[in-house]
Amino acid sequence: MPGFSDKGGNVHNFLLIWVQIISNIIVISCRKLSISKCYQVTQNVFSTFSDRWLALETITVLDISNCYWFSNDFLVEISSKFLHLEELYAHDTKLTLVDLVKIFKSCQKVTRLSASVMEASWLDVKHE
Repeated sequence: MPGFSDKGGNVHNFLLIWVQIISNIIVISCRKLSISKCYQVTQNVFSTFSDRWLALETITVLDISNCYWFSNDFLVEISSKFLHLEELYAHDTKLTLVDLVKIFKSCQKVTRLSASVMEASWLDVKHE
């Protein structure tokens, strides 16, 4: 990430990114994470935030609805990191049925799903 250094380099840029994350990512509780409609959070910023600051094993509810600017591959990657995920909300994203199957392979505890997908049929899913 530009301007970030683990050795205490450019602290100012790190603080600006931290403020951007805090002001845009809504952590509902220690087990629920929503980035729905956080329009200024980029893939790079969220990835760094989740890798460094989130206890991924405690998150059971993830809301990535309305994150249409994130690529489907990125959404699959980040969603799959939450191994104890029980609820996934993914309306108005670039996720496909095939992407949801990939997420379910990693997140086998999902019991509640609310999503909109792009395919018109399940034919593409059979081959995955």
